[in-house]
Amino acid sequence: MGLEMGTLPTEYSEAMRSVRVAKNVLWWLTALAIAIQIAVFVLVAFVGVLNSLSPEARMATSAPTGDAAVFSGTQDQAYYWKTVFVSALDATKFLAVAFSILLALTLLMSVNVAMIGRLGGVGAMMGAFFWTLLLIGFLTPWQHIFQQPPFNGALFEYKDLYSASYRILHGWGAADVSRIDTIVYYVRFLLCPLVAFLLLLMSHLRFRSSCQKMVVAAAMPPAPR
Repeated sequence: MGLEMGTLPTEYSEAMRSVRVAKNVLWWLTALAIAIQIAVFVLVAFVGVLNSLSPEARMATSAPTGDAAVFSGTQDQAYYWKTVFVSALDATKFLAVAFSILLALTLLMSVNVAMIGRLGGVGAMMGAFFWTLLLIGFLTPWQHIFQQPPFNGALFEYKDLYSASYRILHGWGAADVSRIDTIVYYVRFLLCPLVAFLLLLMSHLRFRSSCQKMVVAAAMPPAPR
C-alpha cells in the first residue's frame, strides 16, 4: 500500500505490518475469486464460447461417453471450456466466501491492535471491517440455508448459470425472451458480482485510510501535559 509504519511504536508497527500483509493477500484472493466468476459469465453470455455445444452437452457436468464423445474441433474446444467453467465456478464460490471471512477476522485483529496501541484511525478500520461483513452477507449462498430466500447470493455455480442462460441466450436457442427476464438475468450474474467487488474495494479504501491516519497520528508531537 506504500505506507510507512516505521514511525509507530515498534511492537505495534510490527503487528500492523503483519496484519497488513495478511489483509492484502486475502483481499487479492477474494478479488480474484469474484473476478473469475465475472469472467466466466462474460465468456458465456457475451463471447458465446459454449454456443457450439448441443443442449445436452451444455447441461451435462460429466464427460460424454460413446458416440457423444465425438465432437468437431469447435465443439471439443467448447466442451473443454465448459469443464473448466464447472470446476472454476464451484471453487470460486466457496473460496470467495472463505477468504472474505478470513479477511473480516484479519480486520477485526487490526481493530484490536489499533485500539490497544492507541494508534489512531480506529474509525476507518472499523469501517473496513463492517464493509467486509456486508460483503460476506452479499456473498453467502442463502439458497443453501433457506428454502426460498429473497436473495441467493452474488456468486453462482455452473448449474445456476445454465438454468438461466438456456432461457435467455439466443445463441442457446432461446426465443421470445421478455425484457424483465433479461434484466433479471444480467443483474443476477453480472451486476451482483460487480457490487460484491465494489464492497471489497470499499473495505480496502477504508483500511488504507486507517493506515494513513495511523502514520499521521504517530508523526504528531505528544500533547503537553
